[in-house]
Amino acid sequence: MSGPGLRVTMLGLRGFPNVQGGVERHVENLARELGALGCSVEAILRSPYVSKDVGRTWQGVRLCRLWSPRIKGLEPFVHTFLAVLRAAWTRPDILHIHGIGPAFFTPLGRMLGLNVIVTHHMANYENEKWSRFACAILRLGERAGMVLSHGRIAVSPSLAERMRRSYNVQVRAIPNGIDPPVLLPSPSILQSFGLTPHRYLLTVARIDQQKRQLDIQRDQKEAGGATPAQQAQQQLAAVQQQQAGTPAGG
Repeated sequence: MSGPGLRVTMLGLRGFPNVQGGVERHVENLARELGALGCSVEAILRSPYVSKDVGRTWQGVRLCRLWSPRIKGLEPFVHTFLAVLRAAWTRPDILHIHGIGPAFFTPLGRMLGLNVIVTHHMANYENEKWSRFACAILRLGERAGMVLSHGRIAVSPSLAERMRRSYNVQVRAIPNGIDPPVLLPSPSILQSFGLTPHRYLLTVARIDQQKRQLDIQRDQKEAGGATPAQQAQQQLAAVQQQQAGTPAGG
């Protein structure tokens, strides 16, 4: 990239490095790789999640610790509001908002003259943990982010198509990036779990209906049979459903 690179500010996450979460990992990788391409990247983080010891830069990414309250539901909205005001002062070329909750402030960013891009990670309002009021705010955030932003990204083709149909806008599907996998020198580790190379599926996520582990269980049953490791996964999914108070397989 010749000349000064784009100045990009990212917000909508709790923090990184070493902060658990899908959005956090997504932004961590994206910010690092954009920096490697020559962009000047700043991530605005929530101060309770990132120690001062981390410093002001990480692998070429500028880190801005900004105060936020530790109150469920209120935390991301207060932090995003303050972060957008800060971006209006620093004037990045692109303000990249992650998540439909923070996207609620897309209109504010536009009013302040910022070029806003929104990445839609998941339909959070489908999670049963949120109240009706919280779900309504999340839906408003989704609408604001999809309709009023300058650019829209979804992390899966199915989500991108859903947003296109819902809001009649163009949405680019850009899956989450991953680090190059480490190839195992021998299949002994797989064999210890009853697995055969190239004949298994791995899902890494908390057990949650939104993560669709039960879809894997259903497809395994339809395929006819399961390995011992697959049976263990099915049992784990069944326990999760019982804890949620619904019949396993229902």
